[in-house]
Amino acid sequence: MNQSVVAAVALSLTGCVALTPAGARVIDLSSQGSDVRGRCEYLGLVESGFKSNSFSDAQKQIRNDTAAIGGDVFLIVSQERSALGEPKLTAEAYRCGIDREPQPASGRASA
Repeated sequence: MNQSVVAAVALSLTGCVALTPAGARVIDLSSQGSDVRGRCEYLGLVESGFKSNSFSDAQKQIRNDTAAIGGDVFLIVSQERSALGEPKLTAEAYRCGIDREPQPASGRASA
């Protein structure tokens, strides 16, 4: 097997999720659910699936998916792990009309 194929397979197994520019603007307001639910437009549920090796990557997937459907805020409603230990997050996506600077990929953003 050539080295580029081995590198591609190794990268796909690590579960690295890149945060999109739009995803970097999405805010995790899970601790403020009652405020968000009462003031913002609900867009639907988004799930990270069991594709990531870390909750950080799963959260990046949630941020990207929230942005993809026009959202700017999400609330995590469930966290679980597969039998193999892969994390899965489910979140409610909202459009609150918040325009902010992109947030770091590694931490939780706050308003």
